[in-house]
Amino acid sequence: MKSGFARLDITPPFGARISGYFEERIADNIIAPLTANAVAFSDRRGNTAAVVSLDIIGIRQEEMDVIRRLAAEKNKIPYEAVFVACTHTHTGPEVSAGRLFKNDPAYNEYLFERISAAIGLAIADLKETKVEIARGKAEDIAFIRRYRMKDGSVKTNPGTDPNVVGPIGTPDETVQLVKLVREGAADIAIVNFQVHPDTVGGTGLCPDYPGYVRSTLEAALQEEKDGLGVHVVYFNGAQGDTNHVKIGFTKKKGPAHAQHMGRVIAGAVLSVYSYTTPVEGEWVDYGQKVAEVPSNRGTAEQVAAAKELVKFHDEDYENFSKVYPGMMGPTVLGEANTFIRHENGPDSFGLYLTCVTAGGIAFAGLPGEPFTDIGRGVKEGSPYVMTIPCCCANGYQGYFPTHDAYAEGGYEARSSSFKPGVAEILIDTAVSLTKEISERNTVKDIQPVRFYRQLDYAHIPYVSPSSPHGNIANNGCGVCSASMIAEYLTGKSFPVEDCAKAAKVCGAREGFGTDMCIFAPVFAHMVGLQTSSTTDPDEVLAFLESGKGMAIANTLGDREDWTGVFSDERHYVVCATAENGVVGIWDPMLSPGRYEKPGRKGKVRLDGYTAYADFSVIANDCKGRIWHLFWKD
Repeated sequence: MKSGFARLDITPPFGARISGYFEERIADNIIAPLTANAVAFSDRRGNTAAVVSLDIIGIRQEEMDVIRRLAAEKNKIPYEAVFVACTHTHTGPEVSAGRLFKNDPAYNEYLFERISAAIGLAIADLKETKVEIARGKAEDIAFIRRYRMKDGSVKTNPGTDPNVVGPIGTPDETVQLVKLVREGAADIAIVNFQVHPDTVGGTGLCPDYPGYVRSTLEAALQEEKDGLGVHVVYFNGAQGDTNHVKIGFTKKKGPAHAQHMGRVIAGAVLSVYSYTTPVEGEWVDYGQKVAEVPSNRGTAEQVAAAKELVKFHDEDYENFSKVYPGMMGPTVLGEANTFIRHENGPDSFGLYLTCVTAGGIAFAGLPGEPFTDIGRGVKEGSPYVMTIPCCCANGYQGYFPTHDAYAEGGYEARSSSFKPGVAEILIDTAVSLTKEISERNTVKDIQPVRFYRQLDYAHIPYVSPSSPHGNIANNGCGVCSASMIAEYLTGKSFPVEDCAKAAKVCGAREGFGTDMCIFAPVFAHMVGLQTSSTTDPDEVLAFLESGKGMAIANTLGDREDWTGVFSDERHYVVCATAENGVVGIWDPMLSPGRYEKPGRKGKVRLDGYTAYADFSVIANDCKGRIWHLFWKD
């Protein structure tokens, strides 16, 4: 597998409207640049995908569709292979139309082009990669922001209210690290944590703590890889019910606290960075499912009241703030805007659940702000060794509360566009998608009944007129292959010495090796199998993927335009199985380091006695040669 990286500045000009609050803010300074951070992946099958982290609060599905289709077209990759997640910073520009404040079409055009360009540069940077992972813990920076009060009600961010009983739930303090170790290039560190990036405020443009995660780690790791350093990308996780506010303590806000949070997360990464675990897997894949979720529509009376409330807010904000102090204002206003937005429908929403997998890890995209337990559910249900839930990914459709949160109330549930049950639908759909992608990239494990390694049989003669000193070790790849097929497909013993005798009796052992054109029908008849031959690799692949039987392939070895992978000269191997273009091979010459030689390295994955490779590898090895197919009726 290969990976590549690119980072481009996406900072808007002064005068841009800043998104994140219910009052208008105009950008008048830059605390730190906003960036688009892209990582591209590709595999030997030709699959290419890109994941992008944007310092933007969120972009609705309508605009995301434009972004993804543009990037797909310009970079010649599928639409589903474009994965764009926003960090949810509250000090970046408004991008989506139809929100509280107007966006800037000129900036949007610039942003969309920059995202596409970042993906293109990341693809151009592709290098051979090994994937490693680790997990750490970042404590005391993420806090559940929904609290039970003494009267049984629920408040979001209740501040110093003495009626607080305690938080509803626990934050996920897990930091996930994916280290992409690249040949001859800076490594890439992908970091995943989950907490609201709303620590800065004001009218300065800033990526919030995600930017400080990147800068802190890149500074700390600048001497890695002989000075090449490390590129860092941050993906925010399920953060819909968390923030940086520790109730009962002085509220900390501003760039300094964002930097503190970035350093804590970076410290968790550094604590595990030297001891990462390699991950098996070499395929890149992607997918998208649409989850239909009922919308949270108000009654006619509720819509009318909502319009009056919004009018009150817009025309007399000072008194509105007195009537609805603290988080009560955003709570009632969020609910009102939801009812108004859905006055004429729709009755349900189609939410894009997306996934990109690369080298044994998965990125699970959730198009909005999922509660913490949604992220936990996706991570626990996914079959991948590490799954990175990403909020605001390929869409921004608001809050996704858990079922209990609707009955409890609070800002997130009251302002949500969705009916209760959205959390469960999202978890089920996201997990289902990861499982589908995993299954189509997993070749059914298959091992021989008995593995005949020809080098173990030097004591068994296998002579011919042209090989008077021949034995199984130097001439017996064909009969070893035949014995393994016979024993697997029939369940009966057929030792290699018996196979060698049969080959000599029928005249298939007259030259240097075994003439399979002579021996295949004789051998098949002896053990009760059917056989045919072909020179068409497509026919062979279809046969193997059908599960009908197995094939003996006759490799050609090294050529002027090709380095033989399974041998540097003519050699028989068994093609035991194939799924999704990946073939499982039993090589009678299997030995330590056989597939690590130049020209072979990276093309084969060994599991037990079975070597897995893309079918194109064995097809190139056997270009123009005859394949022998065997099956049992």
